[in-house]
Amino acid sequence: MLCAGLRLIGVNHIEGHIHAVVLEAKRDGSPVELPALALVVSGGHTHLFEVSEDFGYRLLGKTRDDAAGEAFDKVAKLLGFGYPGGR
Repeated sequence: MLCAGLRLIGVNHIEGHIHAVVLEAKRDGSPVELPALALVVSGGHTHLFEVSEDFGYRLLGKTRDDAAGEAFDKVAKLLGFGYPGGR
C-alpha cells in the first residue's frame, strides 16, 4: 500500500505483542514452549490468547477497558519501578 509516496506495511498490534515475547525469549536462550497462553495487557486492552504450536492463536477472552494495564502501572509505581509496569 502506498501513502504519500511511502510504502506502508500493515502490522497487527496485538499479534506484535505476542511475537515480541517469543522473540525475546528465543534471544535469551529460553524459548517459549507451545502451546501456551498469552496475556496481552497494553494501553486500552487486555486479551487472553491460546497460542498453538503452528503459532496460530485464538482469543479466549478480553476486557473492554484498560483496568489490568492500569493496575500493573500503579503497582509498579508504588514499588518504585519504571513505567510501564509490565512487559
